[in-house]
This record gives sequence, structure tokens and C-alpha cells, in this order.
Amino acid sequence: QGNVKMALQLSRKSKGLQKPHKGKREDSLAVFSTTFYQDNDEGRLRAGLAMRFVEGALKQDCVDKVVVVDGGTKISGFVDELKGHGAEVFPETKRGLPHSRRECLEKALEFNPDYLLWTEPEKIGMVECIPPMYAHIRKTNADILIPSRNSMVSYPEAQQHSEAFGNARHTDYGYVAHDGSPIDTFAGPKLWRADISDCILVFGHQKIPRALADMRIEEGMRDYKFAYNEEHRVRELERARIDLN
Repeated sequence: QGNVKMALQLSRKSKGLQKPHKGKREDSLAVFSTTFYQDNDEGRLRAGLAMRFVEGALKQDCVDKVVVVDGGTKISGFVDELKGHGAEVFPETKRGLPHSRRECLEKALEFNPDYLLWTEPEKIGMVECIPPMYAHIRKTNADILIPSRNSMVSYPEAQQHSEAFGNARHTDYGYVAHDGSPIDTFAGPKLWRADISDCILVFGHQKIPRALADMRIEEGMRDYKFAYNEEHRVRELERARIDLN
């Protein structure tokens, strides 16, 4: 978690960007996550880790809000205790991990932060990483920061292979750090400027191929001075659809 790498800067063509809120602290940061735990030994263990994460995150001077969408945790008093620590907690309205994460991001954006940090709440080691990540993204003016793991030896073997393969595929498609080095996309946590959240929200949506094609066209025009006609644009869109299938 300690090695923070700066991901390739994203396009800022998205509309509806967040505007500064009067009276809001400059460069405010909202941490957001989702929870759902059964009332059993594992669920109580994971809920305890999540509670420690929320409590620790809110003690960081750089963190203004912790926003949680809960999917109906069965442990009595869990949500109330989260709120007691100062978290903003909302009930999940649509089942499914992608839906709950999207809903949580949208809830976090309602507080109009300048920066957003996503992480799984059981990763309590991320608490101490928040301040250096926050300082680094402000210093470099990067759009997004993705921490990388020093090792995956503690993970199940199948997960090691699948996540290494996923990261390699991202590298193949050009999703690399600003210096060209690979990024650990599958690590989970990410910190980004709130005004690029439209780029995050588009994933899981039918607009993804168009967004990928537009990004490639923009890069081709910028890096290779290539003049795209309509036929080229249609071809890039079809290539994006094939690559994403």
C-alpha cells in the first residue's frame, strides 16, 4: 500500500464538473465505501475492521467526510455506530456491488468535495496512507492516484494470478502511470479529483466504448497529429467495442 503511483492523466472533457462550494474547506476530501455484513463470526470481524477504518479515517486532518452506503448489514447497531463516529451513512437502494458503489460515489459527490478516495473499508492499513496520498495528488496536480501493493503473497493463489493478469491487460491497453510504469489497478483503493468523476461513473455503462474510442482519437490527434475522418471514428468505435468484449 505504501508505494503510490500516479496514473495516466484522464481527459477532462466530461460535463457537469463539480464547482467549489462557498464556505467549503479548500481541497476537501471525501472518503467513500460500501458495507454489508452478515451477523456471523466473519461478518462481525469484517464489520469491526470497517468500524476501525471509519474511526481512523475521520481522525485524519485531511479527511472532511466519510460516506458509506450500507446494503442492509444484519449486525444490530452497526449503522448507528458508524453514524456515531461521524460517518454519513445511507441505505442501498439497488442491489448489486456495482450499483452500490456507484450510488455511494453519487452520495459522496453531493457533499461537493474536491477529492474522492475509494477503498474497501476492511483495509484499515489504508488509513495511514491517506495523508501522503492526499499530499501527493495536490503536489503533482494529478487526476488520479492508484496505490500499488508491495506483494500479493498473502492472497489466495487464484486471486494472485487473476489480478496479475488483469493488471497486465490494463498495461497492454495503455493504462499506465505517467512515467510509463504499470499500475496496480486491482489493488482497489483509488484517489482522484472530484471533477473527473464522470469518467469513473461511465464505467458499467453503454457509453464505455464511445469513451474509450474518444480517448484513443484524442491521443492519436495529440501524439501523432493524425486527422480522423468519420470513417476512422467509426472504425475506432468498433475497435473499442471488440477490445471491451
